[in-house]
Amino acid sequence: MKQDGGPEDILFARASQRQILLDALEQVGSSANGRNLILISGDSGTGKTALACSLQLPVQAAGGHFLSGKFDQIQQKSQNVIANAIGQYASNKLLQDDELVQSLKQSLGRDTRCLVDMIPALAELFPQELDDDSDTRTNEWMQDMTTLQSRTRGAFLKFLSGICSPKRPLVLLLDDLQWASKGDYQIIRDLLTTTAEDLQGILLVGACRVVDGDHELARFIRDLSKTVSITDVVLSNISASDVQCYLVSVFPGMEPPDIDTLAKMVYHQTDGNFFFIKQFLANLLDQKLIKVHRDGMASLDKPRLEEQAKSDDVLHFIVANLRRLSPEIQSLLQSASCLGVNFGLNLLEYVVIPSNGIATMDLVESCAKKGILSLKSTFAASSTSLSTSEWGFAHDRLQQASYVLIPEESKEAFHLSLGRSLREKMSKIELEKHLLLVTSHLVHGARLINSQPEREEVAALCLRAGQKSASQCNFDDAGGFIDAGLSLLGESKWTGNYELSLRLVNAGAEICYVRVKFDRLEELATEVFRNARCFEDTIESHTTHIFALGSRYRLEEAIAEGVKVLDQLGEPLPDSFSLMAMRLEHYRTRRLLSKYTGRRLLDLPPMKDPKKLASMRILNLLYSYAFWSNDIRSTLITYRAIQMSLEYGLCAMTGVAFSFYAGYLCLFGEIDQGNNYGDIALRIIDRFHAKQWSGRVAITVNSFVKPWKNRLDELQPAMDSAYKLSFATGDTEYAMMGRALAVTYRFKTGVDLRTCYLASVEFREQLVHHEQNVVLTLFQPMLQAMANLYGKSENALVLTGSFMDEAKAIAAAKKDNNLLALGVLYLAKAITAFFLSEFEVAAECARLSGDLKKAWNMSAPMAFMQVFFEGMAHLVSGKPNIRGAKGCLRELRAFSRLAPTVLSFEINLLEAELAATKGKVNFALEKFEVAIAVAQRRGVTHEQAFACERAAAFMSKVGQSEKATQYLDEAVELYKSWGCDRKVKKIEKQKSSMQL
Repeated sequence: MKQDGGPEDILFARASQRQILLDALEQVGSSANGRNLILISGDSGTGKTALACSLQLPVQAAGGHFLSGKFDQIQQKSQNVIANAIGQYASNKLLQDDELVQSLKQSLGRDTRCLVDMIPALAELFPQELDDDSDTRTNEWMQDMTTLQSRTRGAFLKFLSGICSPKRPLVLLLDDLQWASKGDYQIIRDLLTTTAEDLQGILLVGACRVVDGDHELARFIRDLSKTVSITDVVLSNISASDVQCYLVSVFPGMEPPDIDTLAKMVYHQTDGNFFFIKQFLANLLDQKLIKVHRDGMASLDKPRLEEQAKSDDVLHFIVANLRRLSPEIQSLLQSASCLGVNFGLNLLEYVVIPSNGIATMDLVESCAKKGILSLKSTFAASSTSLSTSEWGFAHDRLQQASYVLIPEESKEAFHLSLGRSLREKMSKIELEKHLLLVTSHLVHGARLINSQPEREEVAALCLRAGQKSASQCNFDDAGGFIDAGLSLLGESKWTGNYELSLRLVNAGAEICYVRVKFDRLEELATEVFRNARCFEDTIESHTTHIFALGSRYRLEEAIAEGVKVLDQLGEPLPDSFSLMAMRLEHYRTRRLLSKYTGRRLLDLPPMKDPKKLASMRILNLLYSYAFWSNDIRSTLITYRAIQMSLEYGLCAMTGVAFSFYAGYLCLFGEIDQGNNYGDIALRIIDRFHAKQWSGRVAITVNSFVKPWKNRLDELQPAMDSAYKLSFATGDTEYAMMGRALAVTYRFKTGVDLRTCYLASVEFREQLVHHEQNVVLTLFQPMLQAMANLYGKSENALVLTGSFMDEAKAIAAAKKDNNLLALGVLYLAKAITAFFLSEFEVAAECARLSGDLKKAWNMSAPMAFMQVFFEGMAHLVSGKPNIRGAKGCLRELRAFSRLAPTVLSFEINLLEAELAATKGKVNFALEKFEVAIAVAQRRGVTHEQAFACERAAAFMSKVGQSEKATQYLDEAVELYKSWGCDRKVKKIEKQKSSMQL
């Protein structure tokens, strides 16, 4: 327990708990993970905060930083606790480290704006960056709130990665965690679960009261514990002997018999709750029941002490004590309780009505002497005087008790009066700083506002508060402010204040998308469609609505609405689109582009027509949905975006269109041109500083363009970087798609099966967490295939297990006509069957996958695998189909013309099998050896093993059993090295029964 007033902090009966915290601090400084969470729970007054704060000196001694933030039960909507805690550190420390600030500027780039929106205290560190970004802020942020959440989090994580490390750990105390919001929980989850390798050296210490199992915090902790190791520290009240030790330290001059009497009384009255002990003792001292004499001795008024009644309610006891204070102090405490955990004296002076000539500062100091308010030590060192310092309640129970002093029937009027006083007396700068606090008070009393002009003024503040909350990733609070603003405008809002109504409803719809409140989003979008004065005013709501339809996999509806919007914008798309029409558009686009060199193309003027820019955004949205739903118009969308850019000028989304176009060129065999336009796409993004699209373009180029010429192992670093970039910039859907391809490609590069499997399981958890169901549907077959090969399922040939049910997946894909999902599923099943030498099953799955490859073969590696396995299926199962195998071989050779090393393994092994089928022993053996050597040189263990196994089968067939055994033994060792125990057991079983 903590004793106030002395030069040292004393903890009673907490040695073992403190050691847990010290051990965690040491682990953060040395662990490869370097991120931990300690949860200190207990009843109010058990010393949770004091225990956590005991880490402050050890952290500083370790070269780290101890930060703290406290959540507020009363002012939950005006909190930004985690960001404000970081802001304390930044304002005090970063200004002294110019080298670190410069490093952060380089890392954040144009994401600086959203970081400052989240942590306003950092604005003074980045003045030039904010000035440079001011012109594009509105277009980039509030008109694309759907990317704001992830992008802001990404900037926040980059910032933390720059300021903390195991050598300078950051310990963040989050006090009264039970009052945190969902947005706060999300930040905590990001800090602990992000895959950012350079985010190390963070220890989160959460202090909270014991909550029931249905509390939001309890549900969050249960969910978080599935992926994060959480250290629980449970505090209870101190024992009777600890109470006695504490009293000895407080009253060293009291006689032992009196200490015994007092200890029994205190323990009986307080049950050992330390906060209640301190309040109880303060009350006894105030009533002279304990007398401290000038010589330091202390004595008891025992007769009166025995009459002291016990209160069963801590809060009731504290309130009773506060009611004995002067009316002036009670009034000040009522106002202070509504200003947050910490507050400046200037805010109190705005809302406290002077009485009897007593200065506000005098009242504050009087409360400080009584132990009710305290000067916050975090700010005291940097404050020049008490009048400009930050103050706060000594304990949250005191704040709650002060709030209880306000009569329940007067609370609405009290909040309204408080909000009005703050709004009227604050400067513009102060109002912006405290916007959420002021607006929340006005909203609390909004029912009492009768003046329509004032209702509209407060509604406008609600819009600003909603936007500010959204910029801080507090989307639940943002939604609450927007709803309050709409309520203030009333039923006649569209005729009374059209512009404000439109902005509120549009912002509300975007916030609903982020909050996954789709029913409410539908209501708001419909309201805009019904009341908008012109079509242009509906574009923002249409865009949000299309986003929402797509995220729920209602792709046909999303495409239909997008087509309707494009038609209104003067860029109609046909309802149907033939293969011949696609070819015509392809040649038309090529002809138009032939007039431009790369340099001339990049020098085209920027697109300025608002309608064309809106069209480009809709086209960008529709491409993904058309691609996922196997709508051939995805190609037309790409061509249309490029044609518009050539006619009306370039924009950031032109870069996205060129990345898609590059992929199509590669698919059509124009691989060099595809790579060229892929590079142009990246350069267009750089020209427009379009970081919000940079990840999408990088993923498209590295996943769909570069693999046609480059080996996958060479591309892995670029793919990993593109995933991180896309995720950090808020393009979560593409980030997850890119990561899914990267993990799948990693399987192809020969990473050992266990590593690949575990990475895939971890990635699946990310997909579930981010609710990326489209990507999850496509990724799960490959994950289940890995699980089957790794021995994690009962039936290796059926993709049913921990991650999916094959029969249900096929039925769902057929119902939705999801050819892409079917193609990927059958390919994953074919891969599994091939490696387990179940060639009849493999052949059937390869054939089914081949029938669907037009739906998904833009991915070069996937296309290569499908053609290779289909060619193998023609030769190794049932009656050989030499003609079919030759067709697949021709296709692979055509693919490899411009990149002969990429497919050398597949071509040589297929040539070996074809020669074996024709009885060309020497040529077949030569090709088997070449295939084995290629796989070995690349380090692709499973392909080397597969080639050895096939060579063994061929040698056995031609009667060379000794050579066959050598190949098979080598295959076994390679499969062991890869980690495919199921395959090893099957081969060993075959060997024992002499069946090669």
